[in-house]
Amino acid sequence: MADNIMPAVLAMIRSKQAIVDVLGARIYPSVIPAGVKQFPAASYNVVSQSGNRTFDGASRYDFNNVDFEVYGPSKSAVDAVIETMRRELEDTKGTYEGVYISGVSYVDSGSDGWNDTMNKYSKQIEFKIDHKRSR
Repeated sequence: MADNIMPAVLAMIRSKQAIVDVLGARIYPSVIPAGVKQFPAASYNVVSQSGNRTFDGASRYDFNNVDFEVYGPSKSAVDAVIETMRRELEDTKGTYEGVYISGVSYVDSGSDGWNDTMNKYSKQIEFKIDHKRSR
């Protein structure tokens, strides 16, 4: 089920011009591919999915926590992307890739620091994305 939300998350991100302005097309599911040379760039992963029980049984709404890991040449470059993502994504609603997203909430910003493997500064930000399942 979590994979169903991944194309919708990418479409939602790409619908936000301010995010496109800072990241371009450099947002990738799971990991940043080897060979990417231009930064900042980001990857995203669904880290958890929860159903929503009601008194009438199972709801068609699910909650997904999605982590974004942003990489850049400096802390200030990464912080600018993180701030833009939070400002643009919070309270987003709409249909993306056929998935109705009923809300996006900021959860937290996690680890940050120099990433020796990527040779870049990195920082994590997490959002809760509520969406309606098709069945």
